Amino acid sequence: MVKKKITKFIQSSATNRDISSKLDELKLLVIKNSTDIEELKAQVNMGKGGIRAIFAIASMLAIILGLFKFFKLDI
Repeated sequence: MVKKKITKFIQSSATNRDISSKLDELKLLVIKNSTDIEELKAQVNMGKGGIRAIFAIASMLAIILGLFKFFKLDI
């Protein structure tokens, strides 16, 4: 009877160590994923800024060309 209790304790203790190591690995993966997400957000924001800049430049060019045509000026 005593032998069964000891083997159960040893098995559960090994399992606890395995679970602990798996949790540590998961923690490291979550930290890595969080940093990757932050980098991705920064890249997306830069892309949005680039699109806005291109839109602003294209709008200014369209306004200038429209004014030339409105006043019938040759370029």
